Amino acid sequence: MSTSDKSVAEFKRLYEEWYKEEITMDEAREMASRVMFLYEFLAQPLPSEHNLTPPSQTDAPPSSLPDDESFPPPPGTQGLVP
Repeated sequence: MSTSDKSVAEFKRLYEEWYKEEITMDEAREMASRVMFLYEFLAQPLPSEHNLTPPSQTDAPPSSLPDDESFPPPPGTQGLVP
């Protein structure tokens, strides 16, 4: 995937703003390319998800969520009155 000069310049600006370190356009292009590769890799479905079809919104009954009372209270809040 080719990254446009405008996108690389924006990446460079954000990098320099965040890290307080200047980089060249070539360095920014390489870093942006690596970030995009990593994102594309992480965005792929897991091997166990390849043949799964997403559930339809009509598959679950409207009252499928548990009541608030079925969840335990957060740690350190027992005995507190809401």
